[in-house]
Formats: sequence, C-alpha cells, structure tokens
Amino acid sequence: MGYNEFWWDAINNRLVGYTTDYSNGDAQNFRTYIVVQFEGDTVNTGDTWISLNHHKESGISVKGEQIAIHLGLKKRYIYMKMAISYISYEQALVNLKQDMLDGGFAAARMAAEAQWEKQLSRIQIETETEEEMRTFYSCMQKSP
Repeated sequence: MGYNEFWWDAINNRLVGYTTDYSNGDAQNFRTYIVVQFEGDTVNTGDTWISLNHHKESGISVKGEQIAIHLGLKKRYIYMKMAISYISYEQALVNLKQDMLDGGFAAARMAAEAQWEKQLSRIQIETETEEEMRTFYSCMQKSP
C-alpha cells in the first residue's frame, strides 16, 4: 500500500493527484503524478465524496493510504483526457497539453474517428445484411 493524494481543481475543471502505490524495491516513495482534464461542466462537486480507510464522507480532496475520490457526474457521457508524469504535476500538465490537439476534445475526437475510418476502409467486404457487416467490423476491431 502506498500513500496517495487527490483533489478536485474546480477552477481548471480537473482532478489532480499522485500515488506511491506502485513504488517498491529501490523506488521507495516513487510518485506517479496524475492529471485528469474534463471537458465542460461535467463534475457535480455536491455529489462528490471521498473514502478514507473505507469511511465515506463528503469532500473534494483526500490524502492517505487506502483512499479514493468519487466524482459525481452531471452527464451520462463525458469527455476527459488523462496524463501522468513521474517528475511532477507540472510535467503531467505539459504532457497533457502536448497530447491535446489544437481545438481540444472536438478535434481529438474527429482525428480519432478519421484514423478509425482510415483503418476500416483498408478492407472492403460484401455481406447479405448490414448486421453481418457490423458483426464483421466489430470482430475486426477486437482482433489483435
């Protein structure tokens, strides 16, 4: 078990924190810094709670061993982006910004869809029904 600390940054609409859960051997107290950026007004802080040693209470920040933060969401579907760093929070933010396309989440989604369509278009099939075609492409997507 390692030490963890997480908090909700309402100004920037992001969850920030670190964990030492994966440190062992020569890497004692090695931290993994985490930044999770949410798009838009998606987190309901009134419905956000923390767990400390299996004790649940209202809150937007928590630190210790055996902890969790549970974010209440305002929407069923959300867009978020996560980055990590083994150096610092600041480096995790740099990594997040480097991975983000100009135009934010919408541009990232469009780029991912374009790449997916490019891969799908490499194979053309003919089927009797649209259901068979969907089954084929679904299986293709799941294959290694």
